[in-house]
Amino acid sequence: SNFVRLYQAELHSKTGIETAAHEGQFPLVLLLHGQVINWHFWGEFLASHGYVVAFCPVAGTYDKRLEADITGVETEMRDAEFALGHLSNDPQVDHKRVAVIGYSHGTLAATALAAKNKTIKAMISLDGVIGDPLEGELLYEAPYFGIHKLTTPLMHLTSGASYSNNMVHIDQLSF
Repeated sequence: SNFVRLYQAELHSKTGIETAAHEGQFPLVLLLHGQVINWHFWGEFLASHGYVVAFCPVAGTYDKRLEADITGVETEMRDAEFALGHLSNDPQVDHKRVAVIGYSHGTLAATALAAKNKTIKAMISLDGVIGDPLEGELLYEAPYFGIHKLTTPLMHLTSGASYSNNMVHIDQLSF
């Protein structure tokens, strides 16, 4: 959209700067949910510290809008699986060091991905709805990737005033 283009034009970003390629393998971080503008600085910051970063844009199953139900969770998770598969042949990705960061509703997909895919070694929830007593219930609806299968270390960051600071689902996890 024009708003995004105008806003990006004012960013003080280093993404246009040419940098020398580095040899070796680097950890991968998948960023789920949110807008490109939200992840721009996170991605740039992580990449500048030696991470391969992949942003998985949000799209719904049947149109542009992501469904706020188990179908939407699975769609977003499968998009992330596609990104993982695409990067599986990249010789610079260290597939033993893969993390996922989910924001808001994206933490549902991040949790599903980590529960289903054991290559995910760490997960961060940023104000994620996995801490919401109602939306977090979605993680129990899919037996093949539900929260009960999560063994990945999880860090859940939320503000005290947030809807996502209820730990009813997170407290049930055992690692």
